[in-house]
Amino acid sequence: NPPYIETKVIQTLSREVRKEPKIALDGGDDGLKFYRLILENAKQYLKKDGYVLIEIGYDQGEKIEELWKDLKEVCQLVLITKNPIKDLGNNDRVMIFQKR
Repeated sequence: NPPYIETKVIQTLSREVRKEPKIALDGGDDGLKFYRLILENAKQYLKKDGYVLIEIGYDQGEKIEELWKDLKEVCQLVLITKNPIKDLGNNDRVMIFQKR
């Protein structure tokens, strides 16, 4: 569950959410900073056939898929989920990758 909120959006969040430490919320300018790091570095930490499961923002599925496509050769991961897995509120919430 990396921080995934775009920096510019943090101030628009509810007061309760803004009480969280900024480091727990701020995913950088595009909200993808930590996903980029995870995808770029996962191959170093995973064994063959190991998995990466990431929690995503409700509107980030397509952005993360595009990021993965851009990094596919570097990260050596396969996108397992055809569509993000939904949470109980029917929002996109989890994507799964596997090292091959």
